[in-house]
Amino acid sequence: MNAGIDPGFERLLEYVRDTRAFDYTGYRRPTLVRRFEKRMQAVGATGWAGYRRYLEQHPEEFGELFDAILINVTGFFRDKETWDVVSAEVIPSLVDARDASAPIRVWSAGCSSGEEPFTISMLFAEALGEETYKRRVKIYATDVDDEALARARDASYTAKELGDVPAELRERYFQPANGGLAFRRDLRRSVVFGRNDLHKDAPMSRVDLLVSRNTLMYFSPEIQERVLSNFHFALNQGGYLVVGKAETLQSGRRLFAPHDLKRRIFVKDGSAEPAFHVPEPAAVPLLVATAHRVLEEQLERARRDLQAAHEELQSTVEELETTNEELQSTNEELETTNEELHSTNETLEAMNEELQSTNEELEAMNDELRERTDDTLRANAFLTSVLASIQQAVIVVDSELRVIAWSSRATELLGLRDDEVEGQHLLNLDVGLPVRTLREPIRNVLGGTDDAPVVVEGHDRRGRPVRYTVGFAPLAGREPDSTAGAILLLAAEQAD
Repeated sequence: MNAGIDPGFERLLEYVRDTRAFDYTGYRRPTLVRRFEKRMQAVGATGWAGYRRYLEQHPEEFGELFDAILINVTGFFRDKETWDVVSAEVIPSLVDARDASAPIRVWSAGCSSGEEPFTISMLFAEALGEETYKRRVKIYATDVDDEALARARDASYTAKELGDVPAELRERYFQPANGGLAFRRDLRRSVVFGRNDLHKDAPMSRVDLLVSRNTLMYFSPEIQERVLSNFHFALNQGGYLVVGKAETLQSGRRLFAPHDLKRRIFVKDGSAEPAFHVPEPAAVPLLVATAHRVLEEQLERARRDLQAAHEELQSTVEELETTNEELQSTNEELETTNEELHSTNETLEAMNEELQSTNEELEAMNDELRERTDDTLRANAFLTSVLASIQQAVIVVDSELRVIAWSSRATELLGLRDDEVEGQHLLNLDVGLPVRTLREPIRNVLGGTDDAPVVVEGHDRRGRPVRYTVGFAPLAGREPDSTAGAILLLAAEQAD
């Protein structure tokens, strides 16, 4: 047994694998030991066997242990210098090397809670424009942590978590949601999240850009070789691989050529040995073994293609679900709008009925007014006829001594027409009749006292001397025994 292997720890790893189907036997032992020891100290367990007993008695501890092992440390635009190179060199190179309508596929391996794939999404949207991005780019984001994937699918982040996102990008690609900010839903459709164990599950295929930062560092050298071989298979010729700044990629130098070694950006250049992890055959080859190897390769290729087809199907299903949700939301909005229109229509109908009722009332009032006007005209015509038939001049005043009627005979005597005197104060008229001498007898009539006729000297409209005999009578009011004015009857004869 190797000197660096602790049998008790290995048995603990096997227990975790067999109990919860999480296989960490391929991870770097120093890293794993530190993570396990941290949890042992937290729960007060002594030794590997003691911690196993604690796991048996407290199953909830598995979740804490897995979180401690995976340590989902991530962030938007983490290690900004790397993303600057990706934005300025990698993405333009990928875009220029393909037809304008060709799809661009990206794999974010070990995506944690989604900050990294959404960073990639923003960079491609900036480079291509939003509409072209939505039409051409598909980003596959994978992880083994189901809780992290659930949060990534939610795509909601706090202001603190978005602190490293440039303000203009934050304004353009995030919208308020649930007290924080969420990545825009229309762009979110291009990002497909799924579970993938890098050293056990089949990789994506036909990928142009593969980003796996600070993930390889957890694996043993043997597992790293297997994962890097899968990465090589996943990438198209000329595709780019971006790893973490702490990952030297020593075992993958024969698979990938450096593009920017300082930023840990590599390219699949075609000169690599794609299956270096497979032992080379002896000089002792048999046809049967060769045929078996060919079948294995074909089976592996078919398995990988099937996995890629499954991912495509999952993406399509997610898009259909999103479209269905949007259609349902639109339908609900249309139903709400229809209800509002129905309510508005009912309100308009009620208003129309009210207006129709009001119009009928106005028509009735108009008919009544027309009848009253006709009555008034008839009454005026009758009164004019009566006044014209009286030989004496007739003047009618109200209680304020303002003229309300003036016969044609009065016009002949005094020279003023009815339209000139109506509404005028009788005592202010400049006529041949000395009207001020009539104040007292008019007041007596208004007060309910019968007054005898008055004889006054004056002149007619031509200036000839005339003796006027003025009689007085009360003008009956609306109420019984009330007086509304006075009636003056003028008779004139030539003075000596």
